[in-house]
Amino acid sequence: MDDLKRRSRLSTACAPSSRAGWNQGNALMTLTSSRKAWQKCLKKLVFYPDDKRVSRYLREAAAPALTHLATALRREGLIAEASEGFERVDFRIAIDGHPDFVLSIKLCRYALPECSIAADNSPGFREDLPSQYARAEIILKEGSRDYDVMGWTEAQLIHAVFDEYESHLMFLRKVTQPER
Repeated sequence: MDDLKRRSRLSTACAPSSRAGWNQGNALMTLTSSRKAWQKCLKKLVFYPDDKRVSRYLREAAAPALTHLATALRREGLIAEASEGFERVDFRIAIDGHPDFVLSIKLCRYALPECSIAADNSPGFREDLPSQYARAEIILKEGSRDYDVMGWTEAQLIHAVFDEYESHLMFLRKVTQPER
C-alpha cells in the first residue's frame, strides 16, 4: 500500500461523523455532549485573554497535546514531530515525495473589538482594560485558519489537527492523481 493511501486510511479513521458534535467551523467549539456547553460558549464570548494566559495555554495544553499526537503517530510508523517555539507550538508530519503537513498553534494579537462586552465604555466600567487581546490560532503553510483554540481540550486540539491533516491529504490526492 503506498504511503498516501496508508495515510488516508489513518485520517478517515477519525472522520467527522465519528465525533460527537464536532464542528471545526464554529468559533465556539465545544462538544455538544457537555452539560455546560452553553456556559463555555458564554465565557468564550466575553473572555479576552492576554498574552500571558495564551502563552501558558500553549505551554501547558497545546504543546503536550501535539507531543502526545506526534508520539502516537510515530508508533504507527509515521515521521511526526512537535516542538515549542517563541509564542507558538509547531507540528509536522513528513510525507515521502510530497509536501509535509505543517501546522502551528500561534499566539496572535488583535485589537479588542469595539462591540465587545469587555470594551463597554459605560460609566463605572473598568477603565484599566487593555486595548488588545490574544488568541491561540491554527496556522498552516497557507496562512491562518482564523479560529481561536484557546481553552480547547487535548481531544479537541487533536481532532482539529486530524481535520487539517485530512484536508492536506485530500489536496495531495487531487494534485497527484490523474483526472478521470
